[in-house]
Amino acid sequence: MNLKVSCIIPAYNEGKRIKKIISTVEKHPEINEVVVVNDGSADNTLAEINSIKSKKIKVVDSKINEGKTLSIFKGIKKSKNSIILLVDSDLLNLNAANITDLITPVKQGKCDISIASPLKNSYKIFYWIGIDIFSGQRCFRKDIFKDLYSMKKLEKYSLEVVQNEMIIRKNLRVNVVPWLNVSNTLKPEKHGLIKGKWEDLKMSWQIVKSVGIFKLALQSRKLLRSGK
Repeated sequence: MNLKVSCIIPAYNEGKRIKKIISTVEKHPEINEVVVVNDGSADNTLAEINSIKSKKIKVVDSKINEGKTLSIFKGIKKSKNSIILLVDSDLLNLNAANITDLITPVKQGKCDISIASPLKNSYKIFYWIGIDIFSGQRCFRKDIFKDLYSMKKLEKYSLEVVQNEMIIRKNLRVNVVPWLNVSNTLKPEKHGLIKGKWEDLKMSWQIVKSVGIFKLALQSRKLLRSGK
């Protein structure tokens, strides 16, 4: 059976980058649905999204900024396919081969979730450990995380680490795919040095608060062993 993929792209003030990401994803032959969630952007993000004319694209427009986690949940609920691909809207140099490498193991049933790690500008420790537990570039079967989508009190940036805990608890099979040509746009590049670092600190605190520092410290080792 030729399973198709729904790609979810959450976006907040990504007018400079969103069009390139959508175009790359939309052209991929294995993806027949792209759900883009505009998370209350104050710039031209929505206009850039709407400028791309494709029957594959669905737009969810949130009038207020609700955060990445809730945006992704909205996108998943809007999706129609059994396999979900999550892609950040601020990626640089993403190509079709990257997407294929991430989704193929899931489509072939070789794993339950595939995580892109490391990226070109991931912290060096993740190169050494073998997995970036914070990577938002993921592909998985939608049905195995049904209990995740109904959670009401998750922090804005907690999705990945909460999902990691579910992977560990359910002993799901994890596949790690290096995306060494792809980079995230860092917050200091978006907001300037001081505001960017402050946003990084807020994000880090939300992540730690979501699962606790002890569980967070053990996630890398447990994820690499999960499903084996």
